[in-house]
This record gives sequence, C-alpha cells and structure tokens, in this order.
Amino acid sequence: MPTGEASGRDADALRVMTFNLSPAFARGPDRERTLAELVQREAPAVLSVQETWMKTRSASDGGGLFVSWPLRVLLEDSVGYALPRARPPETTIYRPVLGQVRLDSMRVHPLPPSGGSDPRSRYTRTFFTWQGRPAVLYNVHLHTVGTRPWDLPGTAASLARWRTFLRTYRAGALHRADQARRIHRHIEQETRPVLVTGDFNSTPHQWAYRHLLQGLRAAGGGATFPAGWPLVQIDHVLVGPEWRVGSATVPGLEATDFVSDHRPVVARVRWRDGYEE
Repeated sequence: MPTGEASGRDADALRVMTFNLSPAFARGPDRERTLAELVQREAPAVLSVQETWMKTRSASDGGGLFVSWPLRVLLEDSVGYALPRARPPETTIYRPVLGQVRLDSMRVHPLPPSGGSDPRSRYTRTFFTWQGRPAVLYNVHLHTVGTRPWDLPGTAASLARWRTFLRTYRAGALHRADQARRIHRHIEQETRPVLVTGDFNSTPHQWAYRHLLQGLRAAGGGATFPAGWPLVQIDHVLVGPEWRVGSATVPGLEATDFVSDHRPVVARVRWRDGYEE
C-alpha cells in the first residue's frame, strides 16, 4: 500500500488522481518503476486513468480479464490498487478506475459519434463507498482535438493543410459538445454524490468543459499538457455539491522520466460540512 507523507497528511480527505496513461507512450522497466513511484508518492485513494485499457472475459470463457500496460503495474501487490468488484463482461474498458477504497462496481456507457461500436468512445461510472457513504465517479475522455497542422502528411506548410486542420478541429469540437451534453444529462439524474475526472480535451474556457461544470465545482490544479512544458489544463476533477475541495495539485515530472504526454491532477476532497444522505 502506498505510504508516506502524502497519505498521513490527508487522513480525513479522499485523494483522487486523474491521469492520461497511453500504453503506447512509454514502457519498459524504468518507466514502470517511475510510474509506480509517482503513484505511491501521491497516494491517491481513487485513481482514474484514460487511454490505457482492460478487456473483460465472459463467464463461459473462465471470467477474469486481460490488462494492458500500465494497469498491470498499478495492480501489482507492491503498488496495491484494485479494480471494482463488479465489472461488465465481454467488453474493452478504456476508462478504468482503480482504488484503495471500496470500489463496488463499474458500468460502461456509449458516447457519440460511434454510438458504442468503438470501445474508445465510452465513459465509465464507478460506484464506490467512502467513510460509509456511497458515491459515483465518472471517468471521461472527450473526443480528440484532431490532427495538428504540423502532423498532417507532407512537409510544406500550405493553406490546404490548415483548412484540413480547421475542418477536423471543428468536427472534434462538435463531438465533444455532444458528449458533454450526454454526460451532463446523466449526471443530473444521479442520486449519489458525483465526482467527474478525466481528459476533457478542453480548457476551462471552452464550451464542453463549461457545460459539464454546470452544477459542479472545479477542483483546479494547473496546466497539464503537454507534460514536458505544460501550457493548458485539459485534465480535470469536478465535484458535486456534497463535496468540498481541500486542494488540487499537478505533480511535477522529471524531463527524462515521462510516463505520459500529460501530467496528472491530484485533488483532495472531503464531505461538505453538514452533508447527510
């Protein structure tokens, strides 16, 4: 189990971390050790990750699951995280949540534009219990911004390349807006206290973020992307009215030890004074 100053300092707070961890970004013993040390140092009780994935099997196939890097690292006994007790069978989950508190179950919900046919276009709802009270955590990864002009085929700068970028950027913004609307409608129907975490691909000034923020409060933190020189915050933690935010930070990463092109956000939240179920 993670130990140290972080866990002792916030014994009465729920520490929540959100982290975009693409399996393709970095792997190998050195990066795995760096990731384990980072998570152990920050000691989140609930850890939401995006892009990394796991595949659940059917009962007839023996049950169980296949876990990608870097989830395997986080689930090792030396790091000490566990998945929700109940998970949907026969599906690929790209927004898993791990915990050192009781995670009761996880559900997967489709999002446009794929309508559920693409497992990457989904969000998860994880039901958990903290200090004897039930809550639900949404782990989201809104639609990509799109291919940047400098990443488009060809080397010469041209008006055509910028037109292509603007078309994909507009399409991405519309997809994020559709996704934000659907997620927000679901949040409005919740009867449990809500936390929302993830890579929004949106800064606090953009429409999708502000739509999701309705009825919630932002934990804050600071710039998270790109990891080497963070300029904007696109990774967020939002909390419902039953929670109050103690603080939120963006842990630093050594330039030679990146395990992601994002930096994580760690928020410390508590029940609001006087909150009762």
